[in-house]
Amino acid sequence: MPFNRFLSTIRRFGWKSFPEHQMDNNTFDARYNLAPKAFRHWMDGKLDLTQSTILDFGTDTGVMALGLIQHCKVKRLIGVDINENHKNLLLEIRGRLNFSTLPENLLFKYIEPDEPLSQTFADEIIDCIFSWSVFEHVNQNLLPTAAREIAKTIRSSGYAFIQIAPLYYSAFGSHMDMLIPQPWSHLTTQLNLYQNQILQAKKNTLYAEETDENFEKIKEAFWSVFATLNKITANELLDLFLGTGLNLIRQHRTKTAHIPPSELTAIYHEDVLTTEQIVCLFQKN
Repeated sequence: MPFNRFLSTIRRFGWKSFPEHQMDNNTFDARYNLAPKAFRHWMDGKLDLTQSTILDFGTDTGVMALGLIQHCKVKRLIGVDINENHKNLLLEIRGRLNFSTLPENLLFKYIEPDEPLSQTFADEIIDCIFSWSVFEHVNQNLLPTAAREIAKTIRSSGYAFIQIAPLYYSAFGSHMDMLIPQPWSHLTTQLNLYQNQILQAKKNTLYAEETDENFEKIKEAFWSVFATLNKITANELLDLFLGTGLNLIRQHRTKTAHIPPSELTAIYHEDVLTTEQIVCLFQKN
């Protein structure tokens, strides 16, 4: 598969956040296989991952962190998040991977949303910080601090690998496409009506086996995710990290195949509406 097409397939899939359930197979494959392999490709010739300590910023369940260890053979992986979903990692991989215990070189740490990474990991030499589909969820007020702390935490000449998909203003930037498959509906629909569409959505094949009670919780969780998206654009993400003094080594953007409606192109720049994903690699001096 050509690399551009490969990257375009690994946007974040359906989202579940219930301890008693495994994530769906598409999500697992994207997190455990595709994203770590994309990272390995980007770091080829730049960083010896087998001798590197990687910090996974926004590790969530830890599936991607485990994938980084398996596919990239990193020396040490530290997963950090403001939740403790990593405690469900063995549940997530049950029946999929042959692990009874987690690798010794995999460490997870809970952090507060405003906790300074550079102080928390002052005694560590962090070769690269990896962040996949996380920065669109960072509190808007904390975005500058988060970027600065990432820049401060990585060692001199170290790297920051940052990816966002789907970007908010893109066709399915709402993260709601598993419930509402109409592109840009989050931008064309009155907010309270859009909330009603989410909360009144009927079960589809992805959620067919859920109990009615769980499905109601899932819809409420989806709405909570949408309501806390920070709406950052691809250019804003670049400016955010370049403003910390990091150097942009490489970037890649993927576009949606959908054509935005005229009522949106009259308001928003077309590039903002059609850019679905940005992947960028920064390096510290």
